[in-house]
Amino acid sequence: MTTSEPGEHLVTRQRVRVLSTKYDGSQHYEQHGWLLEAPGGDLDAPDVPLRVLLEAGTELRSYRGTFPAAIDFTMLFWPGQDRWYNVEHNHWVVTRPDGRLSTSSYANVSTPATFDGDTVRWVDLDLDVTVRDGLVELVDEDEFDEHRTRMAYPESVITRAREAASELLRLAVLGAPPFDRDTHIWRPAR
Repeated sequence: MTTSEPGEHLVTRQRVRVLSTKYDGSQHYEQHGWLLEAPGGDLDAPDVPLRVLLEAGTELRSYRGTFPAAIDFTMLFWPGQDRWYNVEHNHWVVTRPDGRLSTSSYANVSTPATFDGDTVRWVDLDLDVTVRDGLVELVDEDEFDEHRTRMAYPESVITRAREAASELLRLAVLGAPPFDRDTHIWRPAR
C-alpha cells in the first residue's frame, strides 16, 4: 500500500511479536507489529530506540481478554539500555464520548526490554504515566502497591520503578524525549 490514509501504511519492515508479562510471569499483553527501527547490531547504541508500529485492528491479547487496537500507535523500546520504561504514542488523538481527548502518549514503567530479532519482551511494573490533552498524570499506583506485595517485588525493583516513574513525569512535563511524539510516530511516505 502506498497511501497516507489512517489505518493504511506502506510497511517494509519485518513483523515482530511484542510480549509483556507481569512480575510473576502471568500474561499482560501480547500483540504483533511492524519493526520500524532498531539499533542494529549495537544494542547499546545511545538514544536509538526500537520502534514498533501497531496498526488499528491489530489483535491485542491480554489479561482483560482479546480485542482489536482502536487506533494506530507506535511503541518505543530501548533494548540493551538501562531504561525502566517504554512508551506508546497514539497516532490520532480522538475525542471520547464523554468529551475528553484520548491519551496521546502512554508510558509503561517496566523492566528494560529485550529483543531477540523476533520478539520484544518486557515485564510490566504497573505504574504508568499518561499524557492527555496536555495533562500529565501518574496512574495505577494502587495496582503497583498491590502487586509489589502480592508478587514480592524485590526492594531494588521497587526503587527502580519509582525512579523511572519520577523520570517519566519530569520528561513528560517538559515534552522531552521520549515524549516528543511527533518525532516517533510513523507516517507513510507521500
